[in-house]
Amino acid sequence: MPVLASPPAMPEHEANWKRRLRPGPAVLLGAAAAGVFLWRTLSWPAAASPDAWAYLAWGQAVVRGDAPTYELTSTTPKPLGVMLGALASPLPPERAFGIVVALALGVLVGALFAAGRRRAGAVAGVVGVLAFLAVSMLSAVVAYALIDAVTTALVALAFALRGRSRVAVLVLAGLGRPEAWLLAGVAGFSETAGRWWRRLVAAAAA
Repeated sequence: MPVLASPPAMPEHEANWKRRLRPGPAVLLGAAAAGVFLWRTLSWPAAASPDAWAYLAWGQAVVRGDAPTYELTSTTPKPLGVMLGALASPLPPERAFGIVVALALGVLVGALFAAGRRRAGAVAGVVGVLAFLAVSMLSAVVAYALIDAVTTALVALAFALRGRSRVAVLVLAGLGRPEAWLLAGVAGFSETAGRWWRRLVAAAAA
């Protein structure tokens, strides 16, 4: 009776890459949450707050190579807001920042689950997400808390990451709320190996 040959084994490096590219539960949960927030945002009548208009106008100016007209609005200029406005400039202006915030909240949910799961298991991750959903006024966040939503998502993502990635995300969050740079300093110290003076230099740089 003929014996069927077994298929050739997958090379180890290829198997490792496939495992890395496979979306984990935190990514899937974050994507699902972003979809729900996006659906909720797009179900409202099209509108934009003064801050959203300002950030988008400044971002569009940067994309065109013009100087942003910060003096024409009462909105406080924030580098992160300008960056987001530039990224969102191809979107319809009355929807652009609602979409940005909805996606940021998806990142926040995924990061909360990942951070809780890493420290105390999947149940802790689920509890963290449920606590966030229970106490957050999400309708107000989606409509008004533009920079705060993105900054909070970045801080939560930093807790889910390690090493230089954690520091980099907190430095980016500081472009929206400078208070995050204090956390970046702490992360720079804790995530740097070596002598104490080297860790202090990393903290100061962060």
